[in-house]
Amino acid sequence: MALTDQLTAYYKFNSNANDSVGSNNGTEVNTPTYTTGNGSLGDCMSLASASSQYVTLPNGVFPWGTNTVTVNMWVNVASTAANQGVFMVARTSQGAMMYFSAAGWDFAKPNVVSLTYSFTGDSAWHMWTFVADGSGMRYYKDGNSTPVASNANTAVFSDPSGDTIPVGAYRSGGSIQSGWYLNGKIQALGVWSRALSTSEISQLYASGSGLQYPFSASSSIKTVDGLAIASVKTVNGLAIASVKNINGLA
Repeated sequence: MALTDQLTAYYKFNSNANDSVGSNNGTEVNTPTYTTGNGSLGDCMSLASASSQYVTLPNGVFPWGTNTVTVNMWVNVASTAANQGVFMVARTSQGAMMYFSAAGWDFAKPNVVSLTYSFTGDSAWHMWTFVADGSGMRYYKDGNSTPVASNANTAVFSDPSGDTIPVGAYRSGGSIQSGWYLNGKIQALGVWSRALSTSEISQLYASGSGLQYPFSASSSIKTVDGLAIASVKTVNGLAIASVKNINGLA
């Protein structure tokens, strides 16, 4: 199975909040900025909690009506402050949310069954993967095959509210909670309507440099004067080296 299979939305956050897969573009609130990100992932979205910056995504990004989903993202938390919203897919009593609470990294599913991993911001990039399926829900950190937290909650995600999905903020009772903004950076946010395997999660981590959509070597191909090439170097002012064969053409 390819990493693109059942990918419902993907946000690189390199220079905007647009969906790389379809048309579920995000809406910027209070003008987030973009700056150097992690590894090979390019630029990232930078959020300042003091400026109440965040992004909202269309409600349809999340696969409602199932207990199977994967949410994967790279996050750099600059502050150790509690109560920082990261990815909120419904109201607290109705659906699911992902945030930094006083206890650490927290995810709650329907029935408000929480999955918590003790973690405070360390101003370093980490890849976080939340996976839910028929056997329960699990948190993976930095591509490791062993989850840092898990439980047996298999409740179906339901969405009676129809709210948009805030990234970098926290929703409570239908409203964005004042003061619960992420102080940090986010990039390469993907949502799948299936459970990614630990092998696929490791591929996304790519030894710490990250692999982003479209998840293939072709994404690194560059163009020179409209011609597809790769790894161009110069010798005495001439562009040469590492020319790839594409569709039979050198």
